[in-house]
Amino acid sequence: MAYYAGQEYSDTGPQFEFVTDYFENIQIVWIPGRHGANSISFYDLDNDSDLDLIWGDFYQPGLFYLENYGNNTDPHFVDSLMVDDFPESELLETAGFNIPRIIDFEQDGAGDLVIGVLSGAYGTDYINNLAYFKNIGSEAVHDFQLVTMNLLPGLDLIGGSRPVLADLDGDNDQTL
Repeated sequence: MAYYAGQEYSDTGPQFEFVTDYFENIQIVWIPGRHGANSISFYDLDNDSDLDLIWGDFYQPGLFYLENYGNNTDPHFVDSLMVDDFPESELLETAGFNIPRIIDFEQDGAGDLVIGVLSGAYGTDYINNLAYFKNIGSEAVHDFQLVTMNLLPGLDLIGGSRPVLADLDGDNDQTL
């Protein structure tokens, strides 16, 4: 996994400097079942003030998770401790190529999980392709429970939902 460090922001936009092709020696492509990190998301899932790594893959019906044992300035990921069926408490099985995003819907400090299913090696999910997992755990110990596989039932997302979260209206909460 390549790593580029942010250097500055100019009139033309952010400036990045290439650091390495092998960030933390994470080998996302190295065994059958790992095709590459198609969708990467960082979030502090264990409330230890560093960003942990979650990603979806074309050939994975669930998600991968790596805890950061370092900190934000000196991260340390241990590839051999990877969770390859995330979330552990509630198995996710889709056609593959899942796109995870963490958002704290209840604003209780415990990030919830929204997963768009782009569809991958195992077919196409024309329905049930925008999952919502509520974190019934705490800020420090996540426990994701499936609420729905069809978060926006009135919308026909076909097989290409990619959740994006941003504060679009300036009210200090994230909009999906």
